[in-house]
Amino acid sequence: MEETVVKARIVDRMSLLESHVSGRVAHSLNDVTSALEVLYREVLNLTHGWDLASANFPDRNFPAIDLHDVGRRLAVQVTVTCDTDKIVETQDTFQRHKLDARYDQLIFVGIKSVKKSSKLAPWAELFTQSKLLNLENLDLAQLWALDDRLAKSIPWHQFTEQSDRHCFDVVLGVLDRDAIRHMTHVEGDFDDMIDALRQVKQIINQGQVRGTRIQAKPISLYDTPYVQILEDIDTHVGRMASIIKRNLQPCNFLPHPAADEVDRERRQLVDEVNDFCAAHGHNRRLHTWGG
Repeated sequence: MEETVVKARIVDRMSLLESHVSGRVAHSLNDVTSALEVLYREVLNLTHGWDLASANFPDRNFPAIDLHDVGRRLAVQVTVTCDTDKIVETQDTFQRHKLDARYDQLIFVGIKSVKKSSKLAPWAELFTQSKLLNLENLDLAQLWALDDRLAKSIPWHQFTEQSDRHCFDVVLGVLDRDAIRHMTHVEGDFDDMIDALRQVKQIINQGQVRGTRIQAKPISLYDTPYVQILEDIDTHVGRMASIIKRNLQPCNFLPHPAADEVDRERRQLVDEVNDFCAAHGHNRRLHTWGG
C-alpha cells in the first residue's frame, strides 16, 4: 500500500513540474530550463543507476547534448519540446561533430515529446515519463528518495498556502495526538508512540509525513521565530524517542525513572508550544491527559 501511494505521488509531482515548466516556456519565461536539466540528470541517475554529468563542463556549449555518462557511452538531450524537427536537428549535429564515435546511444528527454518518430536513428531513443521514472524497477527506499527529490523541485509557494502560520498549524495538527497528550502510564503501545514521534520529526524537517498527503514545508523555509520553536519541538520529541528506545522492556513496559523523564520532556514541549501559540496568535493549545 505504501509503495502504491509513493508511486502515485511521484507521478503527480513529476506531472506538476512538467506542466509548470511547459506553461512558463510557452510565455517565453525560460528561466526554468537550466533547473530542468539538473533535475533530469539527478532523476535519471537515481532511477537508472547512471552517472550522468553536464556535457557543458568543462566544455562550454557542447554540441547536440546536455548530459553524458562517459563510462556507459550515453548521451542525453534535455529539451522542453521534443518533436521530429528537434530530433532531426540534434541527430545531424551529433553526427556532424562525430559524437557517435564517443557515445553508443543518444537519449531524448522532453516534456512535450512525440511518442515515436520515423526520423529517430537506430542509436537514438525517446524517453517518455514512464521510462524516465522507471518506477517498476525501484525499491521502496529508492521511491522515497525520488519522491523527496521531486518535492524539493516544486515551487510549492506558487501552488499552495505556504505561510509560516499555515504550515505551523499543520505541524500542530500532527503534534496534537496521543503520543504527546497521553502521559506514559496511560500510553497504549510504545512502538506506536515511536512511530508517531517519527512523523512529528518528518513534518518538521521534511515538510511532509511519509505515506500520507500531509504537507507543510521543511524547517529551513520558516522565519526565525518559527525555526526556534520547531527546533525545540524536534529536540523534545527526539529525546522522548531516545529514552523509550533505550529503556523499553518486554511486554511494553517502560520502567521508572525513564517514564518520568519522558513525561518531563512532554510537559516542557507542551508548555513551550502553548506559550508560543499564545504569543503568536495561534488558537490551538495542546493538553496532556493522565487518565
